[in-house]
Amino acid sequence: MVVVFKVESLNDQTAVLKDADNNIVNWPKSKLPAGLAVGAEVFFHVHPQKDLVAHDKKLAENILNEILNTQS
Repeated sequence: MVVVFKVESLNDQTAVLKDADNNIVNWPKSKLPAGLAVGAEVFFHVHPQKDLVAHDKKLAENILNEILNTQS
């Protein structure tokens, strides 16, 4: 699932993010891309942990196959 937020405001340490349903999230500015401006959109990919583990395993397999120059 992808959740889209718009940057509503920024201060020294926090970004205020708002989604399409007007839900507000205060997020650490240090955890966002550098140079992000008010009005920019940020996308959060939300997955259960089990999906993330499967994704990480597939990513590792793809990287190893690329290093070894093999096809899966």
